[in-house]
Amino acid sequence: HAAALARRLALALAEKKVPADTSVARLFLISDVLHNCRTGKAAGSEQLHSSFQELLPEACEKLGRHWHQQPCEDGEEWARRERLICSVFEAWDEWLIFPPLYTKGLSSLLFAPVVDITSREASQEVDERLRQKLVRWFAGLEQAHLPQECRRRGLVGKSLPPGVCRARLCHFERYWHLQTGVQVRL
Repeated sequence: HAAALARRLALALAEKKVPADTSVARLFLISDVLHNCRTGKAAGSEQLHSSFQELLPEACEKLGRHWHQQPCEDGEEWARRERLICSVFEAWDEWLIFPPLYTKGLSSLLFAPVVDITSREASQEVDERLRQKLVRWFAGLEQAHLPQECRRRGLVGKSLPPGVCRARLCHFERYWHLQTGVQVRL
């Protein structure tokens, strides 16, 4: 039943036309479940954890897309929502629930829409440091590692086509590169 519960909660998180506060409350519920199963002693806890790790990236990407398609809302309300969600992700980082970069990927999917990028656009990026990060994901030797790198960063649960993985990795690089005061070790 653990996988079914995780699937239902992840689907509920990404549900369309749900008030933002309801979505945030659902994320807190998922956090409570993860907290309660983090010791691994309860029956089904490992299955719940692995199911959430697989399902949360898609749920966050869909929820983020829904939020960005809605008409602009109050900046204070958006900032409040972002603070609440970041507090959940910070708790997950403290509890060592997921790999170190995982919650950073979820944040990037929630708070900024994923935009596809071509190899040419990546190579023409004006910021030299960002260009190096972006171009890396187009290198021939990296192609086999795209799904694994996406999973490490919380950008995908199941394997997606290489083009989608590449777009999400470039999105992650751009999102965290532009955040002031944030360091992401790659």
